[in-house]
Amino acid sequence: MTRDELHQLPKDEVVKLVEICRKDMRFQDGFWFMNVEDAWGLERAVEIDADVWSRFGRYEAELLLKAFEWKEQGISKLIKALKYAPSWLFFDYTVEKISETEALLRVQKCPAQTGRVRVGRGVFPCRSVEEGYLTNFANTIGSLSVERECGPPDSYSENLWCSWRFRFESSP
Repeated sequence: MTRDELHQLPKDEVVKLVEICRKDMRFQDGFWFMNVEDAWGLERAVEIDADVWSRFGRYEAELLLKAFEWKEQGISKLIKALKYAPSWLFFDYTVEKISETEALLRVQKCPAQTGRVRVGRGVFPCRSVEEGYLTNFANTIGSLSVERECGPPDSYSENLWCSWRFRFESSP
């Protein structure tokens, strides 16, 4: 489909296409990870994945900032960016503004982890992957610190896979 054809699609078809992209991206990432894991083991796969997602965090935030002229600043801008970020289409999550300098991201459902469990691969230690991505994403939006509150492999549940706290290091 050309860019012009995309712009001509009715809204309901655009929404369907985004839903397909959501699943497509998730499965592509999962298949890629499992192939690396099969070839070089889980530890090396996590190292490579962490590097890829760390780089991608900055890239994705830069794309969003170039595409949208948001009036929001500080934590509100971070929250909006997270809601617009295509990679977050993977997850069922909430992002809550705690104060003008703090926000909390909670991932209630993680298809990557539940998919691994379903096919017998078990939960994988994703901390370094998410930490690199979120740190670079957040620091591209503003001067933020990122702190993991819970997540695999340490503490998680089927209703809360991970939780991350964002704080501005200085006034936005």
